[in-house]
Amino acid sequence: MVEADLAVLVALALRYAGDEVRRRVPGQVAVTAGYVMAFRIGAALLVLGGVLIEALFERVDPDLRDPTAEIVEGTPPWHRKAPPPDQLPAPAEM
Repeated sequence: MVEADLAVLVALALRYAGDEVRRRVPGQVAVTAGYVMAFRIGAALLVLGGVLIEALFERVDPDLRDPTAEIVEGTPPWHRKAPPPDQLPAPAEM
C-alpha cells in the first residue's frame, strides 16, 4: 500500500515538474517544486489520517472486557465459558 501511495505522489511530482518545464521554468527548479508539492500532499494526508484515527478511537473503551460474558443461552458448548479449575471433573485413571 505504501509503495502505491508513494508512486502516486511521485507521478504527481513529475507531472507538475513537466508542466513547469513547459512554462520555461529551469529543470532543477521545476523538479524541486514538484517534489515539494508531493511532500506537502503526503504531509496533509498523514495529518488527515491522524485526525481520522483520533476521531475514531475517541469512542473506544480502553478497559478490557470479558467476551464470554456476552454469550447467550443456546450457544454451542464450544463457545461457552470453561468452568473454574476447582470445578473440573477428576481425570480418568488408566
